[in-house]
Amino acid sequence: VLDALNAAQQNAAAQAVERTKQRIRDNQKKLFESPDDLVAGDPNGTATIVEFFDYRCPFCKAMQPTLDALVKEDPKLRIVYKEFPILGEPSAFASRVAIAAKKQGKYAEFHRAMIATKGEAEITDKVVSNVAAAIGLNPKKIKADINSSEADRIIAQNQAIAAKLNISGTPGLIIGDTLIQGAVTIDTLRKQIAAVRNGS
Repeated sequence: VLDALNAAQQNAAAQAVERTKQRIRDNQKKLFESPDDLVAGDPNGTATIVEFFDYRCPFCKAMQPTLDALVKEDPKLRIVYKEFPILGEPSAFASRVAIAAKKQGKYAEFHRAMIATKGEAEITDKVVSNVAAAIGLNPKKIKADINSSEADRIIAQNQAIAAKLNISGTPGLIIGDTLIQGAVTIDTLRKQIAAVRNGS
């Protein structure tokens, strides 16, 4: 009975993985080619890591040095960052400021500064505003842009894709058609990148 139960569980798990892979393939363009997202590394890279992240997530902050190291050692790697604020109102505010920062040509700078800001509970709207000011964002433009329909659309679209893929936490990493939930080692990511390039 136990063997049959284990086999059924393994079968269900395998089916769930295959469903996720198919949904990644179905949403390829939105995941890998959206003009809304921040892109690091080689824009025309031969492999891409997509990260669903939250500015207040300590695991996302812990993953950043790993992603930076991969970009440094792999000149043909591309990283796509997807705003996915799930840790409360300050997270949503930070994502909206990030999207507004893009209009001022400082998306990457704001992203870096926020990821480098430690703590979760400590990241309040005031802290986010201070970070924006520190990198020279125009506060009047930010105020006008944070509640734009564009910010609504980008966040809603990312939330909808995450829901389809059953991403409920951060970071959520996608390489090829594989979803990896949570922070992982650099070797895990290297293997996955190699598999994508080998077509396996």
